[in-house]
Amino acid sequence: MRTLDTKTIAISRTDGIGDVILTLPLCGIIKKNYPNSNLLFFGSSYTKDIITLNNDVDSFIDYTNLLTLNKKEQIEYLKSLKIDIILFVFPNRYLSCLCKKAKIKTRIATSHRIYNLLYCNKLINFSRKNSFLHEAQLNTFLLSPFIKNKDYSKEELFNFIHFIKPKTDSTIKNKLSNTSFNLIIHPKSKGSAREWSMDNYNKMITFLDKDIKIFVCGTENEGKSIKIEGENVTILTGTMSLKEYIEFISLSDCLVACSTGPLHLAGILNINAVGLFAPMKSISPQRWQPLGNKVKIFCKDKPLCNDCKKNSPCKCINDITPQEVASYINNLNRNKNN
Repeated sequence: MRTLDTKTIAISRTDGIGDVILTLPLCGIIKKNYPNSNLLFFGSSYTKDIITLNNDVDSFIDYTNLLTLNKKEQIEYLKSLKIDIILFVFPNRYLSCLCKKAKIKTRIATSHRIYNLLYCNKLINFSRKNSFLHEAQLNTFLLSPFIKNKDYSKEELFNFIHFIKPKTDSTIKNKLSNTSFNLIIHPKSKGSAREWSMDNYNKMITFLDKDIKIFVCGTENEGKSIKIEGENVTILTGTMSLKEYIEFISLSDCLVACSTGPLHLAGILNINAVGLFAPMKSISPQRWQPLGNKVKIFCKDKPLCNDCKKNSPCKCINDITPQEVASYINNLNRNKNN
């Protein structure tokens, strides 16, 4: 379908950081097959700083701003973009309805949403719920109407993310140590994942090498419930914008977190990303581990478990011991210094 090489293709992923990052390989695959296509990415204003750092995206479309227009203006705006194909990687009933009214020719979505039968005309039959594939692998199924199906490995998909390393200024650089191993702890997930306990993080810190510089990060609101302290600990919750945090992560040596957006950022920024997971099918590392060459996953080796589905705290993730996580980070620190 070389005729698509001069057409406009759009991807819609209007949810969170990690979900957006695991959609970025689609951009690289599309550009490999249609290098002269015009690639648009619909995202929320919150994730703009991530999407605009992807070298394959030609234009970011702010879905948050689109919603400020009246419906007639929304439809006219979509018409002005002259989109030939749109992929709804994240189901969005309202946007899919608008795209039909805007007469976008090809509207691709999964067949598992009733409203997609009304508003989309290319429905792909696959189930995320019952699959053991990685989320990024599942996303590639939506390309099948115009790109030949291929079983991509996670390593291949990571190589399709052409992320531009952010420029950093002295304000961000000065927060970090020039001589020590810089470790970010991002303990919260806005409720999107099972979280390691504060007690475990504090115990881990006692086992870490004394020359490791530790930074605790998160939103201002998350900072109210974070109780982490130590001699080498600096609390930075609520002090950086997402753009600044991306810069900060890119200059650090390691980030440890549960399954949350900043862990995925660490993966694609090619720093050591240490992920703490529970063996529950819907949130397991098999489905959600970060893409990257420096990813280390801690998850108890046990059958997929749903015992903690409605329980808090989660015993499965808290069975990961502070000693084993600290030992891994200490080895990274010592290897850096050798």
